[in-house]
Amino acid sequence: MRTSHRIGLSINAARRPALRDTIEAGAFHRFTCAACNGAFSCETTFTYLDFERGQFLMVIPPSERDAWADHVLNFEGLRTRTLTGPEVAPAARGLGESVSARLCFGLPAFREKVLCAAFRIDDISLEIAKLEFYRSAPELRAREQPLRLIACDADGGLVLERAGGETLTFAAEALLRYQRPAYDALRRILLENTYVDLERLLSSDAAPIAI
Repeated sequence: MRTSHRIGLSINAARRPALRDTIEAGAFHRFTCAACNGAFSCETTFTYLDFERGQFLMVIPPSERDAWADHVLNFEGLRTRTLTGPEVAPAARGLGESVSARLCFGLPAFREKVLCAAFRIDDISLEIAKLEFYRSAPELRAREQPLRLIACDADGGLVLERAGGETLTFAAEALLRYQRPAYDALRRILLENTYVDLERLLSSDAAPIAI
């Protein structure tokens, strides 16, 4: 039995707010096989633009993570051509310069960035919080089991999940501690390019941090 499914290649959240809800719910690019009734995800390359929440994201399949430096260059070139470069109309350029650009590898990383904007969470502080969890629990370090934000509970707690369904929750207010001057150096490292994700540092042979 052959079936077809629609996938997004260039998403404008302002035009498709219902699609943004689907992303937040973790159902974006999730499908059901008509033959076996099993669920599966479609990992592909696409862009996501949300002027209302100030986000411009490029999503790349996780299988291409090792080539992240090349993807960073391609993404930053795209941002220049379409949002911030000299050939962009001044009014549009001002709007383009107001959004943050982030490169994501895989749907969970993409969903996390969208949820950060929804919950008004500083994504850099969230990555530093993950680092502290890795330091306190080395078993969480496994690259195949990254921590990802999946929800904000009724009490304002941020819920992180890793592969296998294990979760941990902490108060959103706890992120404020990671905006202190003591973390400035790490924040600068995370902001060196548009791939603002702790996995970039943990997977690098020359990672400038220690756990």
